[in-house]
Amino acid sequence: MKQLAQSNTTMQTSPEHSHGDMLPLEQRREQLCVALQQAWLREDYPCVVSLVTDLAYFVGRFTNIEEGEQVLLLGIQASRYLHDQHHLAQFLSRLAGLLCTRDRFAQALQVWQESGEIAQELGYPVSLWEPLHQVAHIADLLGTYGLSQPFAERLVHAERVDDPKSVLLALFIRGFHARISGERNAASNDFTACLRLLAEQYSSSTTSPYTHFFLLEVQTELARTHDIYAQAKGYGEATIALARAFCDPYTVTALLCDQAYFAYQQGMFNDASLAVQHLLDLTERDTPYYHRRYGLHLLELLTSHSQELPITLSTREHHILQLVAAGLSNKEIATALVITTGTVKKHIEHIYIKLDARSRTHAVAKARRLNILP
Repeated sequence: MKQLAQSNTTMQTSPEHSHGDMLPLEQRREQLCVALQQAWLREDYPCVVSLVTDLAYFVGRFTNIEEGEQVLLLGIQASRYLHDQHHLAQFLSRLAGLLCTRDRFAQALQVWQESGEIAQELGYPVSLWEPLHQVAHIADLLGTYGLSQPFAERLVHAERVDDPKSVLLALFIRGFHARISGERNAASNDFTACLRLLAEQYSSSTTSPYTHFFLLEVQTELARTHDIYAQAKGYGEATIALARAFCDPYTVTALLCDQAYFAYQQGMFNDASLAVQHLLDLTERDTPYYHRRYGLHLLELLTSHSQELPITLSTREHHILQLVAAGLSNKEIATALVITTGTVKKHIEHIYIKLDARSRTHAVAKARRLNILP
């Protein structure tokens, strides 16, 4: 379960971007992409780096994920031409995060290791560690968690740091790993230090939505550290709501993973079940497969507590089960609901797990026995 807990992606977006508000940038995405292609064709590499720096903050929101990857690759190549190690490391780190969201973990780790080696050569940490949370997750999935810790430590203890926000990030990463490792005092100290630095650096008049997002997540983790469930739930739900408005789907599903797992740990099975349902509903929309795996695994764990949990199907699942009971095939159901057969199969898989059923006939029979179907 430790691996499942490591899905936190709080810093998909940095607390406050040096390049301004994401929403205006996103609205100008096509214009920026055209300008990037033109700069690349005329070999204006400083301009390429500048444009990719802006675009890098929301490549995860691109409808076409390959387009986001191509943007970063242009920035990486331009940085190499310019011998710009700072931006090279930053773009590599961002690319590692993007690859992680596509389940390309081995490639992501390889890219991040190159980024880390450059950071070491620079002699001090720089603000390129904004996507470090992705690396922590990659490292855990591949059993190489120790790779990320030295860099978080270096950020915390550095004599010179380009951007104070990177220290906040390092404290958060270190505190998160301390919490899931059971080192509560260390976690509490790091999260408290985060809150203190946030209070010192940001006034209410200058706080961006992303700073507020980070603040809520730190408060969530601090409440989890002290097992204050109601407070953790409230902060967590507020964080997820803000992420839905300002972050990509990957961040939202990752936060739901954390919320569901903490509720499960605390024995709040109804809350865990609700969070998992929201997670599975979202993972139908081009988000990382491992988040879906996580949700399905948690559902399996929750079935052992079925006496405490009412079996609830989503509206779509209930409709599909009705069509299954009527004898329709997956293809016929997909046609009737104007969805893909793959989506139908995912829904039926969720139904099987929730009902602890082995087949379509078994699922229908059990649903009728439980009065889910007439």
